[in-house]
Amino acid sequence: MQGRVQEAIPHLTEVLRINPNLTEVHNNLGDAYLIIGNPGLALKEYEIPKMTNPAWQMTCKKRLSRLSIFTSGVYRQTNRQEENKKSAR
Repeated sequence: MQGRVQEAIPHLTEVLRINPNLTEVHNNLGDAYLIIGNPGLALKEYEIPKMTNPAWQMTCKKRLSRLSIFTSGVYRQTNRQEENKKSAR
């Protein structure tokens, strides 16, 4: 699945280059970045519609919440991997 998502990113980016006001495309691009493991870019894309389209604020809040859960899980996993490396030495 990640390969297909990776393929979609340049297309979504091009759509936004043509029309940067497409809220759904920003959200889809944010989802794509999150799936491939780039929460920083996902956050950027989720924030844009929240600022420009008040009707999307609740959707953006939900996605930002999901991002928070994702990043805290990645952080915990990274810490566990570091601890395992130290104990293996």
